[in-house]
Amino acid sequence: MKMKSLLYPTLLSLLHWHVAVVSAARLNMASDESALVAMREHFNSLDPNNVLASNWSSSTSVCNWIGVTCGSSHRRVTALNLSYMSLDATIPPHLGNLSFLSGLHLPNNSFHGNLPAELAGLRRLSIINLRFNKFTGSIPSWFESLRKLKHLLLAGNSFTGTVPHFLFNMSSLQSLELFKNKFWGPLPSNIFLSPSLQYLYLTYNQISGAIPSAIINSSFLQVIDLDYNNLSGQLPERIFHHLPNLKELHVTSNALSGEKLLSGDDSITQTMNLATIGYMAPEYGLEGRVSRQGDVYSYGILLMETFTQKKPTDEMFVGEFTIKEWVKMSCPDSLLDIVDAKLLVEEGETDTKRDCLLFIMTLALNCLAESPGERTRMKDAMNALKKIKRLLLN
Repeated sequence: MKMKSLLYPTLLSLLHWHVAVVSAARLNMASDESALVAMREHFNSLDPNNVLASNWSSSTSVCNWIGVTCGSSHRRVTALNLSYMSLDATIPPHLGNLSFLSGLHLPNNSFHGNLPAELAGLRRLSIINLRFNKFTGSIPSWFESLRKLKHLLLAGNSFTGTVPHFLFNMSSLQSLELFKNKFWGPLPSNIFLSPSLQYLYLTYNQISGAIPSAIINSSFLQVIDLDYNNLSGQLPERIFHHLPNLKELHVTSNALSGEKLLSGDDSITQTMNLATIGYMAPEYGLEGRVSRQGDVYSYGILLMETFTQKKPTDEMFVGEFTIKEWVKMSCPDSLLDIVDAKLLVEEGETDTKRDCLLFIMTLALNCLAESPGERTRMKDAMNALKKIKRLLLN
């Protein structure tokens, strides 16, 4: 009898708990739906393809709406993907109510304006992808409060100001893409002291000043891309020896010095590109053998990249079709089809220009001979470039 008297209230409590949990889940799901409906209304006249207006309907479950992903157990919205929808709007503050969101993907639209402060409440976010939109202003400081954020992809916008130092205090951040924005000023002093960062892309900005010496302490970094900025000063010698995990270092089109390869010294043993995929000589990739002629090979690739504006890792180069084969196939008859068009714009196309470009590409190909012994010596390469310069100027 006593057992019965205890069993009844226990079952009653469990029943009440179950009802409370179900009710809370429904309430929370309703909250997610309310946030998404508010977003749909915000985009109403700015959704040229009417994708959201026609699909985000109350007649179907939120979890079946286009671009929406829900968790398998709690059925809360965990990811939102509105990529390539031609949306031309600001980000509505209602987005900040999707409290279970871990993935936000809005690339290749025309979103503009500043990022709303309400997004700071999305503490579960692990990836934010806002690539190739029209966002402006500085990167808001509330990003630092997103403790679980691993990937911050803001490339191809119009963000301005200096690169924020707080980004490099974020303990989980692994990938940071800020290329093709309008950042200026010096790099933050702690940029290479991040406890977790592996991939850093800052190319095509207006960043100036020196590269912080702490770069040699970047034990986690695998890729550093600083191409096409206004950086100056000296790169540390033998940088890849200091950074065993570093696979790629890109510093093209800056005003940096310190690498012996670029000074014409024939006694070099390593360069900034030696261990970079696409730049390394065949004997380095196969045997790990470092040599002066391996640096000549890297320099040949660098010449081709400079005058064609194509990286050896460009997606057009697949398998046996490399940047070397592309240039080789194009010389001499189709050479002007592959060189950077800007080189021919200012003063027009001339026979002298064509001859100089052909000489440069021939020199680059000679630097890329398969056998190290057949490659042009660095001193000879530098002398050839000086002759080409005189030809062009005269």
